[in-house]
Amino acid sequence: MEIASLAGFVEAVQHLVEEWTPKPADWYLQPWFRGHGNVSWSLVPNLYRARTAIAGVGAGYYSEAILLEKFRLRAPMFLERLPATDWEWLFLMQHYGLPTRLLDWTESSLIALYFAIRDHTDKADAAVWVMNPWWLNCQTFGKYLLFPADDRRAKKHAPLLSGRNLKGRLPLAITPIHASPRIAAQRGVFKRTAPNHRLSGFIVWLAETGLAG
Repeated sequence: MEIASLAGFVEAVQHLVEEWTPKPADWYLQPWFRGHGNVSWSLVPNLYRARTAIAGVGAGYYSEAILLEKFRLRAPMFLERLPATDWEWLFLMQHYGLPTRLLDWTESSLIALYFAIRDHTDKADAAVWVMNPWWLNCQTFGKYLLFPADDRRAKKHAPLLSGRNLKGRLPLAITPIHASPRIAAQRGVFKRTAPNHRLSGFIVWLAETGLAG
């Protein structure tokens, strides 16, 4: 759908919330939002974009295990508090711009709109993507659920360390521990994807059944 005003944007978000909330529930579903400065930008995590852009000598450096290991060695001197878990390290790494398999989303539609407008420099329209995280996890787990990163059900998707292979093959919508002020301020949540996953085909399917752009 195309939106031309702030009032129209707020109305569209309200319509989606009402449409996606089960009837006759006495609560409202909380969608997740992501703002893009260009509607043509794909929903692909930084790690996959980096792998596509870099080939040859040094390409193997862009693995989650290696980047996470280097970040854990070099970041402590710049941090007031050290992350307590591998998940916290990965969330922090994502927020400082290192490539990961995480894709940032927010629970605030207006924060997503801000990023879409801030990054809008081309003639193409900007876009705010909207996702139903419970629906996404239902495709992965067979149930409508949402849980934090330290839940046992997220174990197969845990951050990769040296010598480990990822067991979870499908995307996962997950809520982080707000250990970083930046994550808390942006009401950040994440969608985690698996290596070699065909994101282009998956997103087309998702856009037709669970996403709106």
